[in-house]
Amino acid sequence: MTSPTRNTLLGCVLCLILAGYSCVAHAAFYDGNKLHEDCKRARYFVLGYVAGAYDAAELGQNATFNIFWAELSSHKEVDQKVSNAYSDSVKSLGAYCTPNGVILNQVVDIFCQYLAAHPGERQKSGNQLLATALSEAWPCKVAMPK
Repeated sequence: MTSPTRNTLLGCVLCLILAGYSCVAHAAFYDGNKLHEDCKRARYFVLGYVAGAYDAAELGQNATFNIFWAELSSHKEVDQKVSNAYSDSVKSLGAYCTPNGVILNQVVDIFCQYLAAHPGERQKSGNQLLATALSEAWPCKVAMPK
């Protein structure tokens, strides 16, 4: 791989990482403590919250990863270092790859179980916790382009 192409790809990975960190710093309306209580007594609220947060993430963050991966895959000589950097950035930003056939109740179950199992994380924003729960349940498997 030529050095300028490799540098461009590494720069794109760095931009993804920095963009993700800037997105996490904002205040949220609902944190994990509130949502954990709602998992126990107001499931319909959690269903609505998760549906909205999930749909917003699909339009935003995961679309960005899909576009970047399509660009990365178009280069024939992507080396392991670039692929590993992309994989690490996907993981650090909480990206997830939902399998086909998943329904909303299943996503809510995973989210509520995550909140119950991780009380030390509940001070974080609900959308950040949802992304973490889903990335643990359905991590993206990044493979080298052929």
